[in-house]
Amino acid sequence: MRTNATGIWPGQGEQPSPSRGRQTEVGAKLSLPDGRLGPTLGLFDIRRRNGVGYVDRRTS
Repeated sequence: MRTNATGIWPGQGEQPSPSRGRQTEVGAKLSLPDGRLGPTLGLFDIRRRNGVGYVDRRTS
């Protein structure tokens, strides 16, 4: 990895494309009358494109 005028990026110092993504979230919460138990459930679907990654060429 090297430092250059555009930032710290592996390779030639080019800026990566912006990441794009979509997230969907659904949740439910229940409070029982006695107040002793309050379960919560959450489901997430997160999809990302054009994410920045780093490959260590010494191990791949």
